[in-house]
Amino acid sequence: MITSRTDRSDERPASIRSLGLVVILLSAAMIFSNTMGALSYGMLDIGSSDALSADAIWSNYLEMCASMVVTGMLYLVSGIFIRKYRLWANRLATIVTSLLIVGVWVLMALMSWRMGQEGMVSGLQFFPYVVAIAVSIPLGLLVRFLNRKHILAHFS
Repeated sequence: MITSRTDRSDERPASIRSLGLVVILLSAAMIFSNTMGALSYGMLDIGSSDALSADAIWSNYLEMCASMVVTGMLYLVSGIFIRKYRLWANRLATIVTSLLIVGVWVLMALMSWRMGQEGMVSGLQFFPYVVAIAVSIPLGLLVRFLNRKHILAHFS
């Protein structure tokens, strides 16, 4: 028996659509916050100050904001089409999330190293790793959920 697309969509779990909505909302927050950060950076001319000790971060701040806006846009597209059960959107979200996890760990390792170079209290050097763990856990759970066999079966 051939089932129509509407019949199949009734069988699909609402958790996938809900997850797509969460991805959309988080991507909108990512786009907005990084756009505002870049605009603030430009208006305040923060990068021209020699008084900042974390000059490596500030000297690449616009590029970091731009990359996060692009990441947010990719998440937005994937979230919209995850709600429509598109397999390519699932794959896009998985790839972007995996790259984001790697990027967070690299950035946090560099921040920790930089904190050590600047002679900050050694007890604070572990904090970037706490942030990396806090970010990686929900992102890892997203990838795990999207790639479960019984979830993948609902994507076309």
